[in-house]
Amino acid sequence: MAQRVLIIDDEIDTCKMLVMGLKAQDFEADYALSGALALARIHTDPPDVIVLDLMMPDTDGFEVTRYLRSHATTEKLPIVILSAIARPDAEEEALRLGANIFLRKPIGPRNLAMFIRKVMEKTKSKKKKQSLCWKVIKHDKNCLKNRCVFLIHQSRGCRLASSDSISPLRLAAPPKTKSCVTPPVLCAPTASPSKPQSSLPRLKVTSAAPTQFCAKRL
Repeated sequence: MAQRVLIIDDEIDTCKMLVMGLKAQDFEADYALSGALALARIHTDPPDVIVLDLMMPDTDGFEVTRYLRSHATTEKLPIVILSAIARPDAEEEALRLGANIFLRKPIGPRNLAMFIRKVMEKTKSKKKKQSLCWKVIKHDKNCLKNRCVFLIHQSRGCRLASSDSISPLRLAAPPKTKSCVTPPVLCAPTASPSKPQSSLPRLKVTSAAPTQFCAKRL
């Protein structure tokens, strides 16, 4: 499918010449004779790339570039500046506002088509990288939300643990574990058989009379 180019210039002869030359280079080209008409057309029927002149009576190329870069729907639209201004400050200002490339008039249709293709390829590659990065970031966020893996450092080494509620990814501090030291059990000393204090024979006391006692060997 042919890429669509919108040429924005207040000189109709320049526009017609560029349209004819770009069509010969397999582009689908059209033009707008003022910045205001171009902005209205871009919003209703956005092209793939614009070729923009800087010096225009109503809305110049600087204003058009600033406007396009400040809106989400056109902030990535490739902008090729094609101007007869030779001042370095004009080129720096256009690039600062967001133009992709600055070309000076006059330029042949073949060279213009070559630069347009380069700009579009670079923009497409950048969009692809951004899309890939966004997919990776989105995937990482989902993984982080569902199951976040982080390192827990312990005195014995490092091990992997998981948590379902931690975000963002961080190193967790070692968990505070309660002391499991079993208190000593106090046991009552067991009674050991007492040894007789002396080796004297045991004596049995018997009563011989109400008022007299005598010892008898057992």
